[in-house]
Amino acid sequence: MIDVRLSKQAQKTLNDIQRQDRQRIINTLKGLRETPFPAHADIKKIKGLADTYRIRIGSYRVYLLY
Repeated sequence: MIDVRLSKQAQKTLNDIQRQDRQRIINTLKGLRETPFPAHADIKKIKGLADTYRIRIGSYRVYLLY
């Protein structure tokens, strides 16, 4: 199990997102705690940045640091 943390800016942005989209993002992040790289997720490595990935959740992109 990995630890999922949000920056203050990410928390603020998440609070401003519509409830349905916010819940979808939260559920996806909870799932990443158990399975960091699920086969069905659109996770890609960010070129030029060590241990940095992005996951696409609907029309949003969430950046991940592993």
